[in-house]
Amino acid sequence: MKAVSGTGYAIGAALAALFFSGTASAQQTRSISFESNDRNGVCYFTVAGGVLPGTDTPFKLELSLRARDSNLGVTMLVNGWDKAQAADPDENFPMTLDFEGAGSTTSRSGGYDSGFWDRAWAGWGAGASSDAALALMQRAQYVRIRFDGVDYGRVDLQGNAGFAYNWLTRCRDRLNGAS
Repeated sequence: MKAVSGTGYAIGAALAALFFSGTASAQQTRSISFESNDRNGVCYFTVAGGVLPGTDTPFKLELSLRARDSNLGVTMLVNGWDKAQAADPDENFPMTLDFEGAGSTTSRSGGYDSGFWDRAWAGWGAGASSDAALALMQRAQYVRIRFDGVDYGRVDLQGNAGFAYNWLTRCRDRLNGAS
């Protein structure tokens, strides 16, 4: 292993100062954690969502955007969720998202299903409903989830306000061939 000289360190520190403005006391460190991908024409952005109320069972929050028509979907992903396993998969349970500081929106449809993941899912549909929900997401960093009469709490969409929105819409535009 090669030792780093004092001169090398000084050059590195000078370069870092060029790239990161502000004083050390004014800078804040923020760690972000999300998963993202696209498959079959749909863009996915997933974050940790906390735990199911009254349990220590964690869930993930997955936001999806279908590229061809901008249909927004939101899914809570859980391993071992008795409520989802016992639910009638044909019953409609719309989901309400309250985007902190921006407003709230309720899906046109939603429900439970079980497979590899136990899921609570919601869909806004193509067009105006999804467009309105995306506009709220663009202005928010946090979202509160309400589904089937339960408040699942506040979820950090990571980054700054609009981070999840920007990732989803840029992915959609890329899949649609926009430059």
